[in-house]
Amino acid sequence: ADIELSAQIAQRILDREPHDTIVRSELVSLLDQTNEARLATDHRLTLALLDQDSATDTFQVVEDVSTKDVVDNEESRAPDTTNEIAREDFETTLDYLAERIFQDPSNLNLNLEYFKEQVARGDLEGAEVTLERILLIDPESKFAKVLMAETQIKLGKLPEARNILNRLLADPELAADMRQKALDYVAQIEDLLNPVTWRHSVGLTAGLSNNALGRTASGTVLYRDLALASGQSDVDVSFNELSFDTSMSYLLPYETPTTITVTGFGSGRQSDHEDLSRTSTVGGSASIKEIDDGTILESTLSAVQTRVDGEPYANFASLAASLMTGLTESLVVGSNLAYSKNMYQDFEGIANNTNNSSETVVMSLSLMGQVKKVGWSVTGKWADTNAKDASVSNDLQSLAMALNYRFDNCSNLLSADRAWTQAKAANTFVSSQAKRVTQTNWTYGGSCVVENFWNGVSIEPSYKFVWRESDSNIPNYAKESSEYSLGVKLRF
Repeated sequence: ADIELSAQIAQRILDREPHDTIVRSELVSLLDQTNEARLATDHRLTLALLDQDSATDTFQVVEDVSTKDVVDNEESRAPDTTNEIAREDFETTLDYLAERIFQDPSNLNLNLEYFKEQVARGDLEGAEVTLERILLIDPESKFAKVLMAETQIKLGKLPEARNILNRLLADPELAADMRQKALDYVAQIEDLLNPVTWRHSVGLTAGLSNNALGRTASGTVLYRDLALASGQSDVDVSFNELSFDTSMSYLLPYETPTTITVTGFGSGRQSDHEDLSRTSTVGGSASIKEIDDGTILESTLSAVQTRVDGEPYANFASLAASLMTGLTESLVVGSNLAYSKNMYQDFEGIANNTNNSSETVVMSLSLMGQVKKVGWSVTGKWADTNAKDASVSNDLQSLAMALNYRFDNCSNLLSADRAWTQAKAANTFVSSQAKRVTQTNWTYGGSCVVENFWNGVSIEPSYKFVWRESDSNIPNYAKESSEYSLGVKLRF
């Protein structure tokens, strides 16, 4: 449906697999449809080199609007009459050279002449294809590699040019003058292409939380299987949150795009109710991400501390690995495996708080896709938690679904998830039954990004509505709550 995007994708594939004749044939067809006749001709010449038998029947010089029709006769196209091709039969030198190259695809001198003519005309994309063809004929040509790097620099393909030059510089037999030229080009690229990227954001959110004190749905709680009044009222509480994050990403100079990202973040919530504590989290993470032929592999190490009224309450650490790969052009599958450790601290007013410390192993599987402007995802998750207090240990399964609609610089998200939790032992102070909880969450929200709102700073207003419901075999954990909020975030 999107011919130009399809052509870009085909070109990216050929950057990795230049011998793929099927994709190159598809690219030729796409370029013909986008009126890129001259570039299509360049790829046809490469097809003639890679697969001369199949190319002979279908090849013809495709001219742009500035040239006349080529004289089409079987005699001029026959491989054994190359020398009889006359320059005056062609409107341009490019067309003349193209026909001669088709008759003799592996002729380096013809291809080099064709390249020089393309550069003189300013056709850098075609020149890149011609150099690719020259390197298919002579993969060890250092001269062609330097020319390819020069061309890619002019096209703005700086990482690709740097990769070629770095491989050249690794050759101990590289001539001194060529080595100096490669070093000069690498220095220019490094000046233009800074591998370090910094990003920062500061956000402020204000909202209203319903049933913030956690009143049970029945208004009762169990204590040693005795039903008692919960003592909590169902109130609405206003709150405000402040958040920040800062990250540094470093793009490693590898042929396969690989990025290391280090992030620091924090948030704090304060409410206007005297029975609710002031809570905050602060932490950091480090990750490494590799993107190779549509597959994304990422590993992340995180550490977070939670504080209540300014005092340490719990520390959290996790190590996770994820893999995403495309099944089709519009369907992606993802998987995640994580290990985490939650370490509760001694805290005034809470007896044996450290016994809640636990270890968790989580595995998830996701399926994601796109239908026009609507993205969708389905995620299944399985978790096993083991704690010092056996009643805190549990098994969890969850299913989540989400829809995301984007338009211009705005997006809207609707998501729903349901989790089933089964405790491994009963908390005898509450009930002789092991706790089972089924929790459902609905979230609807959206945001818009106003780029360069002020002096390079972008502003992102947002809104969110969250509704939660928990059902349980023990009244203490059967609850309903909701939350509304408006926020604004500054990104720079």
